[in-house]
Amino acid sequence: YLPLLARDDILPVYEPRFVAASDVDWGADTLVIGVDLEGEARAYPVAFLTWREMVIDDHRGIPTLVTW
Repeated sequence: YLPLLARDDILPVYEPRFVAASDVDWGADTLVIGVDLEGEARAYPVAFLTWREMVIDDHRGIPTLVTW
């Protein structure tokens, strides 16, 4: 038996931090959700989203919700 989580038990990420792709050592098989807006790309790793489920971001001034 696994207890159900209450509403809002898993907090979203409100202020994600990003680094250049050249500074990341993820394997080629790392799953990400990618967002590209007007030539600015961001990658949100699925392994991280499995635990936090939502990222609330501001991508080029556009409010963006990434969820898994």
